[in-house]
Amino acid sequence: MAKYILIEEQPPGSGCDYSIGCGIRVTDLRAKTMEEAVKEVIDIEDDWKEFVDELEHEDDFCDLFCTQFDSLNRVPSDKADYPESWQISDCYILEVSETKNMIEMLRNKRREIEDHIEKAKEKLAKDRRRQEFEKLKKEFG
Repeated sequence: MAKYILIEEQPPGSGCDYSIGCGIRVTDLRAKTMEEAVKEVIDIEDDWKEFVDELEHEDDFCDLFCTQFDSLNRVPSDKADYPESWQISDCYILEVSETKNMIEMLRNKRREIEDHIEKAKEKLAKDRRRQEFEKLKKEFG
């Protein structure tokens, strides 16, 4: 079964901000198909036009991208002047057909290296003691 992951990137050099972090955000999607993943990312109800048409006050339009259309809030706009650090420059979905949890393999490799380091230290200490012994043996016969 495939897994879907959303990658959002900020423009290079735009700095860090609370909405995405520092340059890239990775989100594990709940979707089971690419079509579901796309819908999950866009996250806008099909009747959005009716919702907008039913608004009664001009003030109701002001915060639509922070409330009703939050998933589009960081998408660059020709009509809004937001700082570049708030915006995403790229957004894509990865479809991963196979995943492998690497933590046990990484832990095992670390243990192997740590064990080898410990043995190397022991050998080095033993060699130094042997050298010291040989030196003392020559000196005191």
